[in-house]
Amino acid sequence: MERYYLSVVVPAYNEGESIARSMSVLFGELEKLSGEFEVIAVNDGSSDDTLEQLIKLKTDYKQLKIISYKTNKGKGHAIHRGMEMAKGKYCAVIDADMEIHPAQILIYLEKLESGSAQDKTVCGITGCKFDPDSHVDFPVYRRLMSMCYYKFLHMLFSFDLKDTQTGLKVFKTEKIKPFLRLLRIDGFAYDVEMLAVIYDNGGRMMTAPVVCSYLRNDARINIKSVGKTFFDTLDIFYNDLKGRYK
Repeated sequence: MERYYLSVVVPAYNEGESIARSMSVLFGELEKLSGEFEVIAVNDGSSDDTLEQLIKLKTDYKQLKIISYKTNKGKGHAIHRGMEMAKGKYCAVIDADMEIHPAQILIYLEKLESGSAQDKTVCGITGCKFDPDSHVDFPVYRRLMSMCYYKFLHMLFSFDLKDTQTGLKVFKTEKIKPFLRLLRIDGFAYDVEMLAVIYDNGGRMMTAPVVCSYLRNDARINIKSVGKTFFDTLDIFYNDLKGRYK
């Protein structure tokens, strides 16, 4: 049952130093909405004070809800848990660092309310860093990594999306919730699996430009995480071939 116009899921891992700033920026934009909203922050087993900071923030932000668990299980798991709890007509997922400014959530909602998005196959809208109208302030090697991963995905899957990993997506909740039970991946390849499920079941995603600012170092992007994403993507391809997403 829909209780809100919008739910926003924010997966967070070791964001203690920046989560207060991020929530201030996020709520500053969401308060411009005419409809009611909720923000679901998911503390993915952080080893710093992320949870303590979130608890403090609840005093200032009544719409803030917290999911927390002790063991780090991966970004995909955190998003899954948050989306299960979402009660909005629309459900946005945005990275906790706010490298993609949350003002774009409102722009995406306008697109989803437009006539072209009323097509029953449309399940949501995803940001695309390669859109000609996007403004991306990322290091060259990050762009090259994204392009190489796109080429890899293009060889494996039929969905024609140039960018699957941008940290902002807005879904029609009623469309996406039935698919959650089919998801198996907990890591960074979660986005790819979600898209595979959507397209395997006759759905599709719209795309839109993004404005991205490089705000922190890439300590989380290392050989281990890249390797896990690669093998998770192959698992998704195998599951797709076996028809496990229908």
